[in-house]
Amino acid sequence: MQYGSRAVFTGYSDQCSDPMFAPGNFVVIAGFDEDGMPLCFQTDETGRNVWWQSQTLFPEELILLNYAPPISRSRIPVPYGDLVGKPW
Repeated sequence: MQYGSRAVFTGYSDQCSDPMFAPGNFVVIAGFDEDGMPLCFQTDETGRNVWWQSQTLFPEELILLNYAPPISRSRIPVPYGDLVGKPW
């Protein structure tokens, strides 16, 4: 798991009071928090960012798409990447 890796969200392992992602959503890893947990943004199936808000997820909540090429910094929103303007 590294910066730009693509994954599918499988669902929250704990009760989430403010769910941001639904099972089956595609995500990109844009960084890691102080505990080493992946910080993710929602993407579409092509890797295009579709939602500006990020959320820290547990690794067990993700299935990495090892076959998919990583997303470049230019396609990840600031402050984690270089994308400016609308995500779509």
